[in-house]
Formats: sequence, structure tokens, C-alpha cells
Amino acid sequence: MEKNHLIPKIYGYAVCLVSVIVTLIAVGNIVSAAFDRIDPTNVHNYNYSTSANDVSSFEAYKASYQANQNAPTGEKISTSPVLTEEQLRDNYEAARDSQIRSVKVGSAKSMTMYGSLLLLVIILFVTHWRWLRKLDK
Repeated sequence: MEKNHLIPKIYGYAVCLVSVIVTLIAVGNIVSAAFDRIDPTNVHNYNYSTSANDVSSFEAYKASYQANQNAPTGEKISTSPVLTEEQLRDNYEAARDSQIRSVKVGSAKSMTMYGSLLLLVIILFVTHWRWLRKLDK
């Protein structure tokens, strides 16, 4: 008499399906983190941003700083002191360095986390797939 393997097969194929879906998500996140790491000054992601101003270039930083200075806050215009070109450049360098460090740490964390998840999912998929093949024999 042949054994009924319906429930184990459903479980095994469900694990394999979930493994494929998680693999797609993990690979997408690894690729995204790799691109963030390639050019950390152009990352406009809320997870990494340490400054409200654009640090992709000094000119962009200056323009966004000036726009923030002229933006209305409530009923009146911002009364922050106007910075000299040298002070603005120093602030830009500090904000840029901070963003680069933040993006490098964040992208390394994402790549490590999703890489580990990818390794675990591959192990789960392979073991369950082999187990399913043994059930068919």
C-alpha cells in the first residue's frame, strides 16, 4: 500500500515557494545597498540622511541651504544667521562626511543582514527540495 505524502508535500513546496520569494526580496535589497555604497553622496534615503540639505555637491548644498533659509516657518521667515562662504563650505564638508559614513555603515549592515538571510534561505530550499525528491521515490 502506498503512503499518503500529501501533507508533507504541501509543507515542502510551501517552504520552497517562500524561499524563492524571500530570495527575490533579499537580492533586491543587496543590489540596492550596493548601489548606495557606490555613490553615498547621492543617496536620498530617509534611513541614511543626516542633513536636510543635499550633499551631492557644494552647489546643491548651498542652494538647498538657501532654500531652507527662505522657507516660511509658521508665519515668519527663518531668522538663522547667514553663513559666510567659508562657513558654508565647512558645514557642507561635515554634512557630506557624515552622510558618507552613515551610508557606508547602513549599506554594510543591509548587505550583511540580507546576505545572511539569503544563505539561510538557500539552505532551506536545498534541504526541502532534496527531501521532496526522496518522497517521490
